[in-house]
Amino acid sequence: LLQAPVQSTLLRVPVQTLSDPGEAWLIQDLNAPTSFPHVVEIAGAPVHPEHNVWHGSRHQREDAQWQQCATKMTRFGLRLVDGHGVDIHGSTLQQGGLELELTLQSITGETLSDAHNPRPHEALLAGSGKGAFETKVKLMESRHLYRCHVMLLSSHIGGALIRVHVAPTRPDLAAKPNLCFTSRPFLSRARDPGPASARAAGKRKAAEDAEAVGEHLESPEYQDLSAFGDGEPLYRSAGGCGGCGDDDDDDDDAGPRYASACDEAETEAEAEAEAPPPASARIQSVEARIRLQGLLDALESQQPLPSGPQLVEALRMCRIAA
Repeated sequence: LLQAPVQSTLLRVPVQTLSDPGEAWLIQDLNAPTSFPHVVEIAGAPVHPEHNVWHGSRHQREDAQWQQCATKMTRFGLRLVDGHGVDIHGSTLQQGGLELELTLQSITGETLSDAHNPRPHEALLAGSGKGAFETKVKLMESRHLYRCHVMLLSSHIGGALIRVHVAPTRPDLAAKPNLCFTSRPFLSRARDPGPASARAAGKRKAAEDAEAVGEHLESPEYQDLSAFGDGEPLYRSAGGCGGCGDDDDDDDDAGPRYASACDEAETEAEAEAEAPPPASARIQSVEARIRLQGLLDALESQQPLPSGPQLVEALRMCRIAA
């Protein structure tokens, strides 16, 4: 008597029946996190999504070429819906879940294999961290998110475009186009063209700047530093000492007339040293005055004190008894 209500309840549980495959559709899930395509090239210019999200229909234009990069993860989601756009479970189409397989196809419809990738020990697709990627999944419910790297490049197959194709593994279900998803053709490349385009733009800018400088050099307003003559200004260099013009053997007329600020200070110091001392000075010898001034400068710059013989020699030059 106690088991009768339980059995009655179990008998009233509805059994989920299989849906008609002709009324189910496998479509792209636009609400899933998507990075497909990575780049869209329009009129030769690469266009990137804003914050990894494509807004508007610019990337859907007929003249827009989709591009995927092997260094970046490709993400896209698929949904299984009925004729009214309502989600249905894959288990209603196939016992244990709708088994789907992802493959790559050439633009001619040829299914590509790992043999098309010339790199040894590398498959067409790679998973997270460039590890192995499982191409087959069982869709128990209604949605699935694919995450992979497209390792096969268009350059490996003569520059041809590639498609992503997802279809059931069961032949009778794979024969129904509504249960198959085929992406838009895209160009598979190794890296994002963004940085390369920025470098190319930088090179173009540098070339334009160089051309502008060349035009300025040829203009009459420009005067070369070496173009001097009588009555023309003397150009001065603010550079450090020891620059051009240190060699006494150089011909003054062989190059630009430069006057270093350091050289000018040294010349003024030498002129002051060579000037005759005033009559009231106790030491009239120019050489002795220079020697004493050198000792004083050494003391002020906290250099080692002069030795006894050096001091005696300086005093003798000044004719002062030690």
